[in-house]
Amino acid sequence: MLHAPAHRPCRLAAAPGRRARRARAAGGAFNSGLSLPGTDSQAAVSLLAQHYPAAAGETDQVVIQAAGGATIRSPQVRDPVTKALARVSGLPGIASVTSPYTAAGAAQISRDGTAGRSRKHMLVGSADRPAAAT
Repeated sequence: MLHAPAHRPCRLAAAPGRRARRARAAGGAFNSGLSLPGTDSQAAVSLLAQHYPAAAGETDQVVIQAAGGATIRSPQVRDPVTKALARVSGLPGIASVTSPYTAAGAAQISRDGTAGRSRKHMLVGSADRPAAAT
C-alpha cells in the first residue's frame, strides 16, 4: 500500500491484479505466465497483442481513500493524487491511467466522495511487464 505523508489527508493503494488475488486466495504462489497454446483464447490474445497492443494488456486499480474529513475532490487530496497518477502513467509498460478527476473517470468516485479509484491499463501481460509497472 502506498501511503501519503501524515500531513496529506489521503491514502493510495495499488490493487493487485485479479490473477494475483485469486492465486493468494487459493493458497498458491502467483505465476504470471499464462498461455493456452492451440486454443481460441490464446489465438485471440495473440491477435490483440499483434494488432492492438494497447488492448492486449491488463487493467489494475489504484484505490484512493480520503481521511480527516477531506473528500477525494478536496485540493489537499486531489493535488497529491494527481501527481501520483502522473508518476504511475510514466512507468514503463503503462498504456494509460484513467484519473477520477477526468470526465471518463468521474464515476470512479464514491457517492460520499471519500473514496475513489483510478484504472491503469498495461501494454503487455504481467509476465512481460517491467517490475516497476506492477
